[in-house]
Amino acid sequence: MVTVGDKLNEGIRKHQKRELEKSELDRSQIDFCMSEAEHIRLLAPAGSGKTLSLLWRCKVLQEREQKKGKGFLIFTFTQTARDELKNRLSECPEFSAIRDKVRITTLNAWGYQYLRSLKPGLKVVASDREKFNLMNHDLREFFESSSHKIKEFYRTTKRKGKRYPDMVKIFDTMKNCGFRHDVPKNDLLETFRRQVAWLEGSGLGTYFNKSIKEELEKVQVVDRADESLESFRPILKVWKKSCEHLWGSAKITFDDQKYISLVELEAKYKDKRFPDPNRYQHVLVDEFQDISPLDMSLIKCLVEIYESSLTIVGDDDQAIYEWRGSSPRFILNPKDYFQREFQTYTLNVNYRSPKNVVDYSQRLIVCNRNREEKQIKPHSTDDAEVVVKKFHSHNDCLHLILKLAQQANASGKPNRLGIIGRKKGQLIPMQIILTSEEIPFFARQDLNVLFSRAFKDLRDILDTVSNPHWRRTDDLVESFLKLLDYVKMYPLRSNIKRSLQHNLSDGDVSTIEQCLQHVQAFRGDLSESDKAHFCAVISKALPKGRTVSAVIESISEEFSGLQKHYPKSEDDIFYRDPPFLYLADYASRYDIDFQEFIKHLGKAIRNMEKPIPDGSIDEEDGPIDRDIGSPVHLMTAFGAKGREFETTVLLDVNDGVFPTKWAETTDEKEAERRIFYVAVTRARKKMILLTVESILGRPVKPSPYIEEMGLSVPEECE
Repeated sequence: MVTVGDKLNEGIRKHQKRELEKSELDRSQIDFCMSEAEHIRLLAPAGSGKTLSLLWRCKVLQEREQKKGKGFLIFTFTQTARDELKNRLSECPEFSAIRDKVRITTLNAWGYQYLRSLKPGLKVVASDREKFNLMNHDLREFFESSSHKIKEFYRTTKRKGKRYPDMVKIFDTMKNCGFRHDVPKNDLLETFRRQVAWLEGSGLGTYFNKSIKEELEKVQVVDRADESLESFRPILKVWKKSCEHLWGSAKITFDDQKYISLVELEAKYKDKRFPDPNRYQHVLVDEFQDISPLDMSLIKCLVEIYESSLTIVGDDDQAIYEWRGSSPRFILNPKDYFQREFQTYTLNVNYRSPKNVVDYSQRLIVCNRNREEKQIKPHSTDDAEVVVKKFHSHNDCLHLILKLAQQANASGKPNRLGIIGRKKGQLIPMQIILTSEEIPFFARQDLNVLFSRAFKDLRDILDTVSNPHWRRTDDLVESFLKLLDYVKMYPLRSNIKRSLQHNLSDGDVSTIEQCLQHVQAFRGDLSESDKAHFCAVISKALPKGRTVSAVIESISEEFSGLQKHYPKSEDDIFYRDPPFLYLADYASRYDIDFQEFIKHLGKAIRNMEKPIPDGSIDEEDGPIDRDIGSPVHLMTAFGAKGREFETTVLLDVNDGVFPTKWAETTDEKEAERRIFYVAVTRARKKMILLTVESILGRPVKPSPYIEEMGLSVPEECE
């Protein structure tokens, strides 16, 4: 095979090397840019200057080859990364010669444009309402004409008023996992089995089990004890018909932008040759450690069609998205997945972090065994201020965070303070206290549980149970019936609710206790066990002299309708990680003053509902986040990836949080360490690790990561 190096004359080589050295690229970056290899794996740790390196690599290749037409297709994982590359390409004069030869996009955007070229009237089904209509109309016949179990699932779902989008999500997850519908009907199950085995071999068996198998088992579409996967046969047939029907109707889901593109490309170019003379000679993929099986299949297809070189860029130490279908094995062993030899280069200088932060983070991450060894050097000779602070409880930490937030806002500088948690629930008390103190902050809408309808319902529940006497019977009855809806995972049937409403209204009730007495005596279509359960759960939530914290804890333990529920979380992020644990801890400061707590909670919610200003809509990306230029940012470790702050605060650096208590296997524990590694590499000047002695009165230990980094926990609390 002819390599790029075979075409390179010595004069061009020397000129390019001098130009790269003048550009102040470091040796590792120059080695990558000058490489003669056709397929490259570039390991690019945090802050190593990969954006600049990628563009210089394109410039070097273009000068060597002098080919006309579009030469480079660069895929980024996020729109933010895409925009960063585009801005650097357009603003730096040294890249002027390649601006019209480089296309920078996301896989979804590329797929959407390709499918629009095939069907101009294409519609993306994105909202919950659109998915509901999809199941209720477009796909109805396929479910109702299927097996008894699937037919019963469909009819029960419709009869009880549950939401259909759960099944649409499962179908999309099947595509993301690499399952294919475009095979003969008789081969569906065997193809499915082979892909399940492939997922298990790629370290994604848990992802398949949790996101597909267990979800289908919950709705009794497949059998729990079915190791042969034979019970999947009926739902696979429904999936096949659904995929064919939707594409035939010019409708696609978000994941179809990649999935249908892959299917159509493979069908159109069976010989894997692209007839366009303006094809891309080089495909480069950023954040490769974050790709899914579907992403990889589409990339592989394009490389074969274009007959292009492939450069994959990423950092196995920052592979933190296994929960949505990525695997560090893809970047650790690319030859196994692409059947190509890759030359590996490593960018070994960290330009972002101070010297001691680099040292601490490297001590941490080398504890992982399933990784590529790297020798990372800090560019900075300065040290950050790194401190570990111990507090009695999460609540005690808030005083320090409040002070830091006030100082950050006084400076007026963007990205002055980053507050990082492992879970979204940890950030709820921060949002409430910052809002109550009128301190501006930024939190993405998909992070902010205060936007959640269910969180507002939690406030209404507290308002209801804390009200000792109601003046209007109608108001009490309406509020009490809402309480009943949250005792179980799904609301009461409408006919039972109407009967109860008449019963309570005729009873002239004025307290919650009186309502419970009427439920116990209710003669309608409600079993004795259900009546007893409703009364017991609501009774435990009544204050009766108890603290706000204790009541919230009771609600978290007893109200099934407000507990973790993954299908519901697709519509309402509250259900993905209910924030009761930290909210109850925070509420201890209010003692028994329910009204003051509810007042502050309501104020926080109202503050987060400020409308997006006119003109702040991006046609491709949607609404622009409000307050994104704020000095104070709240985020999870996942949201911190790719960002940096003058000061970072890591919340609850405790065992059971960092790492989560659910991490049991070696792979899961290493994944948790990578998440923490991402969090600790965000600070430019100061990093504060907060650890507590107890969470909600339960003793907890400091995170083992503190010792792994070579730090120690103070003996005394602040």
